[in-house]
Amino acid sequence: MKTIFASALALMIATSGVSADPAGELLDQVTALNNSEITNQSGFLFQSWLQMDEDNLRFVLYLDGRKYNAILDDGRGTSQRAASCKKENVFDEDPSTGCPVSFDAEYLVEDKGGTIEVGLKIWNVTFQD
Repeated sequence: MKTIFASALALMIATSGVSADPAGELLDQVTALNNSEITNQSGFLFQSWLQMDEDNLRFVLYLDGRKYNAILDDGRGTSQRAASCKKENVFDEDPSTGCPVSFDAEYLVEDKGGTIEVGLKIWNVTFQD
Protein backbone atom coordinates (compact mmCIF):
# COMPACT_ATOMS: atom_id res chain seq x y z
CA MET A 1 0.00 0.00 0.00
CA LYS A 2 2.85 2.43 0.88
CA THR A 3 4.56 1.64 -2.43
CA ILE A 4 1.40 2.36 -4.42
CA PHE A 5 0.89 5.66 -2.55
CA ALA A 6 4.50 6.73 -3.07
CA SER A 7 4.34 5.83 -6.76
CA ALA A 8 1.07 7.72 -7.21
CA LEU A 9 2.49 10.76 -5.41
CA ALA A 10 5.64 10.73 -7.56
CA LEU A 11 3.50 10.48 -10.72
CA MET A 12 1.30 13.39 -9.61
CA ILE A 13 4.34 15.59 -8.94
CA ALA A 14 5.97 14.63 -12.24
CA THR A 15 2.86 15.42 -14.28
CA SER A 16 1.77 18.54 -12.40
CA GLY A 17 4.35 20.78 -14.07
CA VAL A 18 5.92 21.75 -10.75
CA SER A 19 9.43 23.00 -11.36
CA ALA A 20 12.16 22.17 -8.89
CA ASP A 21 13.41 25.79 -9.00
CA PRO A 22 10.82 28.29 -10.25
CA ALA A 23 13.22 31.21 -9.75
CA GLY A 24 15.86 29.49 -11.87
CA GLU A 25 14.01 30.23 -15.10
CA LEU A 26 13.72 33.91 -14.20
CA LEU A 27 17.40 34.10 -13.26
CA ASP A 28 18.27 32.51 -16.61
CA GLN A 29 16.25 35.22 -18.38
CA VAL A 30 18.12 37.96 -16.52
CA THR A 31 21.47 36.30 -17.27
CA ALA A 32 20.52 36.21 -20.97
CA LEU A 33 20.48 40.03 -20.96
CA ASN A 34 24.29 40.11 -20.66
CA ASN A 35 25.80 42.27 -23.43
CA SER A 36 22.40 43.31 -24.80
CA GLU A 37 22.03 47.00 -25.59
CA ILE A 38 19.41 49.56 -24.71
CA THR A 39 19.23 53.02 -26.29
CA ASN A 40 17.84 56.48 -25.59
CA GLN A 41 17.63 56.04 -21.83
CA SER A 42 17.51 58.72 -19.14
CA GLY A 43 18.70 58.45 -15.56
CA PHE A 44 20.72 60.02 -12.78
CA LEU A 45 24.47 59.55 -12.39
CA PHE A 46 26.36 59.68 -9.08
CA GLN A 47 29.86 58.97 -7.92
CA SER A 48 29.78 55.76 -5.92
CA TRP A 49 29.91 56.36 -2.17
CA LEU A 50 32.74 53.81 -1.96
CA GLN A 51 35.85 55.03 -3.77
CA MET A 52 38.93 52.85 -3.57
CA ASP A 53 41.06 54.96 -5.91
CA GLU A 54 40.33 58.67 -6.38
CA ASP A 55 42.14 58.55 -9.74
CA ASN A 56 39.80 55.81 -10.99
CA LEU A 57 36.33 56.89 -9.89
CA ARG A 58 33.43 54.47 -9.66
CA PHE A 59 29.89 55.47 -10.61
CA VAL A 60 26.31 54.37 -10.05
CA LEU A 61 23.32 55.14 -12.21
CA TYR A 62 19.67 55.24 -11.23
CA LEU A 63 17.44 54.11 -14.10
CA ASP A 64 13.69 53.98 -13.45
CA GLY A 65 14.33 53.91 -9.70
CA ARG A 66 16.82 51.01 -9.87
CA LYS A 67 20.45 51.44 -8.97
CA TYR A 68 23.16 49.98 -11.23
CA ASN A 69 26.92 50.08 -11.01
CA ALA A 70 27.96 52.01 -14.10
CA ILE A 71 31.07 51.94 -16.25
CA LEU A 72 31.62 55.02 -18.42
CA ASP A 73 32.69 54.15 -21.94
CA ASP A 74 32.60 57.61 -23.45
CA GLY A 75 36.01 59.22 -23.23
CA ARG A 76 37.89 61.53 -20.93
CA GLY A 77 35.53 64.51 -21.25
CA THR A 78 32.60 62.47 -19.98
CA SER A 79 34.66 61.07 -17.10
CA GLN A 80 35.79 64.55 -16.10
CA ARG A 81 32.24 65.89 -16.17
CA ALA A 82 30.93 62.83 -14.25
CA ALA A 83 33.56 63.47 -11.56
CA SER A 84 31.63 66.62 -10.65
CA CYS A 85 28.46 64.62 -9.90
CA LYS A 86 27.77 64.29 -6.21
CA LYS A 87 28.47 61.12 -4.28
CA GLU A 88 25.50 58.90 -3.63
CA ASN A 89 24.07 58.87 -0.11
CA VAL A 90 23.31 55.21 0.53
CA PHE A 91 21.27 55.98 3.65
CA ASP A 92 18.88 58.57 2.22
CA GLU A 93 19.19 58.97 -1.53
CA ASP A 94 16.79 60.80 -3.74
CA PRO A 95 17.87 59.59 -7.21
CA SER A 96 16.82 62.87 -8.79
CA THR A 97 19.63 64.71 -6.96
CA GLY A 98 22.27 63.12 -9.20
CA CYS A 99 23.44 64.42 -12.54
CA PRO A 100 20.59 63.95 -15.02
CA VAL A 101 21.91 62.16 -18.11
CA SER A 102 20.72 60.52 -21.29
CA PHE A 103 22.73 57.61 -22.66
CA ASP A 104 22.93 54.32 -24.51
CA ALA A 105 23.97 51.25 -22.52
CA GLU A 106 24.90 47.61 -22.46
CA TYR A 107 23.84 45.29 -19.65
CA LEU A 108 26.68 43.62 -17.78
CA VAL A 109 25.25 40.59 -15.99
CA GLU A 110 27.33 38.45 -13.67
CA ASP A 111 25.77 35.19 -12.47
CA LYS A 112 27.30 34.17 -9.16
CA GLY A 113 25.31 30.97 -8.75
CA GLY A 114 22.05 32.13 -7.20
CA THR A 115 23.05 35.77 -6.89
CA ILE A 116 23.00 37.91 -10.00
CA GLU A 117 24.65 41.30 -10.30
CA VAL A 118 23.47 43.60 -13.09
CA GLY A 119 25.47 46.66 -14.09
CA LEU A 120 25.60 48.98 -17.08
CA LYS A 121 28.30 50.14 -19.45
CA ILE A 122 27.13 53.54 -20.76
CA TRP A 123 28.12 55.68 -23.73
CA ASN A 124 26.71 58.57 -25.81
CA VAL A 125 26.30 60.27 -22.44
CA THR A 126 24.70 63.69 -22.53
CA PHE A 127 24.47 65.69 -19.32
CA GLN A 128 21.07 67.38 -19.09
CA ASP A 129 21.96 70.19 -16.71
